[in-house]
Amino acid sequence: MEDVEIWEDISETEGYYSVSSMGRVRSNARVVTNEDGTARSYRTKILKPCLRRSGYLKVNLCLKKGVSQQSIHRLVATSFLSNDSNFAEVNHLDNDPTNNCAGNLEWCSRLRNVQHCVKQQRNFVPSHNRLPEDTKDKIAQMYKLGLSGRAISKDLGVSQASVKRHKSF
Repeated sequence: MEDVEIWEDISETEGYYSVSSMGRVRSNARVVTNEDGTARSYRTKILKPCLRRSGYLKVNLCLKKGVSQQSIHRLVATSFLSNDSNFAEVNHLDNDPTNNCAGNLEWCSRLRNVQHCVKQQRNFVPSHNRLPEDTKDKIAQMYKLGLSGRAISKDLGVSQASVKRHKSF
């Protein structure tokens, strides 16, 4: 019954957003009254996810407190999977971080998540080591030439934190 798409409201969004069992997120149809008394209606719209550097999909939700980036797999797991053991992590059973269907996810411990990764012959690499070796070498060389971390970051298209971490690699 995996082909049936079920929608659930996302908690703490006051009914403005829903997530589906198939891993999609939508803004719900609503009418909003502005401060001047005029009303504006919004149609239901499927949100376009963004791909994080980590490979996971996220969406931006506009809330009263501002814009909130949310990982889709966590939204699906929170809405559709029970977490009786109060686990902190969500594991993708097929190792595809873009497959956010409820049937592909499970709540698990950090240890279980890493063990699953190793068992599936997918190397678990901490995020700070994901830069290619040649990029790490370029960062070190550019620092030696006296370029700033900001300039190196912009030139190589990596975060300033990654540049700082590898300046003396």
